[in-house]
Amino acid sequence: ISAEIIPNKNACLIMKAMYGNVSWENSQLNFDNVLNGYLCLFQVATFKGWIEIMADAVDSTGLGNQPSYNHSTIYYAYFVSFIIFGAFFTLNLFIGVIIDNFNVQKKRVGGSLEMFMTEDQKKYYNAMKKMSSTAPQKPIP
Repeated sequence: ISAEIIPNKNACLIMKAMYGNVSWENSQLNFDNVLNGYLCLFQVATFKGWIEIMADAVDSTGLGNQPSYNHSTIYYAYFVSFIIFGAFFTLNLFIGVIIDNFNVQKKRVGGSLEMFMTEDQKKYYNAMKKMSSTAPQKPIP
């Protein structure tokens, strides 16, 4: 129902008392408490459904009020800056730590990828290395 008909939660409760078939519901992902806020920001950082979260935040008008289209457009800047500095920077930092730990493990084993192979894979890999190092001989006519 539009904001002109039911502008806030009190009007919704009055409408519910009169007609009984309306309810006041928040979005599933919202910033109503800290846990939900962290969950929303995590979802924005993973780029999964972040546009809906941003649209809900931009449309918000206040506690207990009906959302209004593009009410707080300054929140666009918050989400763009969070994506640039929060998501990209954190993602690059996380990937950098993983690659650095991988390189440390690789140096410890001796620079080969054999630490990730099973025994059968190591045998096959060594056989292929031996075969590739030998040159085929030409037959004598």
